[in-house]
Amino acid sequence: MKFFIQGIQIVGIILSSFVAIMLIKLAWSKPYPAPERIFMTLLALAAVYSFVSTWQWIKNYRRVSHLGSTQLLTGPCPTDADAVPAWKWGRQFLYAWLTLIVSLIVISYYIWKQG
Repeated sequence: MKFFIQGIQIVGIILSSFVAIMLIKLAWSKPYPAPERIFMTLLALAAVYSFVSTWQWIKNYRRVSHLGSTQLLTGPCPTDADAVPAWKWGRQFLYAWLTLIVSLIVISYYIWKQG
């Protein structure tokens, strides 16, 4: 079961990276304005990093499942040495998804202003 889950994670990372590469290639090969190119690039990179940080957080969280997920996401750094990687990836998980949401809001506002 462990190898099956790791295989799914690897396939997910490869597919999300492929989508990001294709989105960046599309953004920079077409004659889009510079702000749109930057927004599409930021969106692609934020999406890939949010997927990677989610998988890494879940992997590390399973090791220390006796701690609450809220404690690992929003609480201070735990004293347990096994919980520190889960706490660090939990922070990266929050930052990556926050970046993704903010970039989607900025893109939506930009498109709305363009008409």
